[in-house]
Amino acid sequence: MPNYGIPPVDQYQLVMQQAEAQVLMGLQTRYASTGYPIDLLHGGAHIVAQLAAIGGGALRDGGGGVLVGVQRLIQLSAAYGAYYGYQQGLQDGRRLW
Repeated sequence: MPNYGIPPVDQYQLVMQQAEAQVLMGLQTRYASTGYPIDLLHGGAHIVAQLAAIGGGALRDGGGGVLVGVQRLIQLSAAYGAYYGYQQGLQDGRRLW
């Protein structure tokens, strides 16, 4: 993680906030790139449409598509894990950095 002159725990919080905002925006998207309502899609089509929305839209529309959607979810999960791991270390009396 790049050093922006702030402690790592604060960096993780920033990453979590940014990723959460991107994921929430994607989940609030109402229509797939086909123009069909995401809520009416089922199975794989629904999942792929939501992941693409989280990724900023379909590739052909200039978004990041499913790949970026999955990357954002992984980024959010990693930031949560690092942040809460750090907090647990503090509770156990260990300072990780």
